[in-house]
Amino acid sequence: MASAFVEPWTWMLPESEPVNLLIPTVEVVLIGTDGHFQRETFLVDSGADISLAPRRLCDKLGLDWEDGQPTRLNGISPRPECAVEARVFEIELLIPTIGISLAVPVCFADGDTSQILGREGFFDCFRIEFDKPNLVTRFELVEDE
Repeated sequence: MASAFVEPWTWMLPESEPVNLLIPTVEVVLIGTDGHFQRETFLVDSGADISLAPRRLCDKLGLDWEDGQPTRLNGISPRPECAVEARVFEIELLIPTIGISLAVPVCFADGDTSQILGREGFFDCFRIEFDKPNLVTRFELVEDE
């Protein structure tokens, strides 16, 4: 089994968007309940504490929204009316490129949001190098010592 892989940066927005930059992404398979699974592309974001996804993905995985740990997301605005309801679930995430799975907390936002892989759970398992000049991200599995 491979312990390292390289992913090219990709576009996540439609080509018609006025600002559409290549960004570090990785394709993963999320495993939900009762055999539900979903292949998705996520932005790899070293600035995000926790992984984030829209509620529609929670539903696709067969997860019951009410079973998740309730939380509220506050973006750049501190105003209460700008907060978004969310639920946190521990999700099994498969990295098909190297055939490993890991448990990652994912915060599902009630609304439309980007799909982001944050530090908690994911970055604990990999040494990650963002190589902007070459538009690739290198992932090296961190072995337990």
